[in-house]
Amino acid sequence: MRNIPPKHNIIPDTRSRFSPHYPSRVIGTPVQTLLLILTYWAMQVIAALAFKWGSGSVDPQYARVRWVIGFVGGNAVGITSIVFLMWLFELLNVNVAYGIGVGGAFLLAQVAMAVIYRSRLSALQYAGLAAMTVGMLLLGLGGAT
Repeated sequence: MRNIPPKHNIIPDTRSRFSPHYPSRVIGTPVQTLLLILTYWAMQVIAALAFKWGSGSVDPQYARVRWVIGFVGGNAVGITSIVFLMWLFELLNVNVAYGIGVGGAFLLAQVAMAVIYRSRLSALQYAGLAAMTVGMLLLGLGGAT
């Protein structure tokens, strides 16, 4: 009897390319996770800065154009960043991914706004930023359940 090769599997592979079990994974999951988080954070900060930039025109002649550019640019970057958050959901516990992703983006956007626009933060506001950082660390170190 001759050997008959196995038939091709007609059921598609539903594993994500970011899954640790995906066969053609090129880079390690911890590095990939870190890159996804940093990219998501950077894109969210850029989106927040674009919104602020669009809202702050001094010259009334260009106020509407600047507003539209800030609105469209901020949304283009912000909406696209959600793809990275969704990929994080595939790698981490959803609560950890959302808490670290959104919490870190909010925290970094606050710091970027304060630095770039020279906004003075009170001691209580600094305490709030520190509390958010501690909360994100506790959430991340708590492990998946």
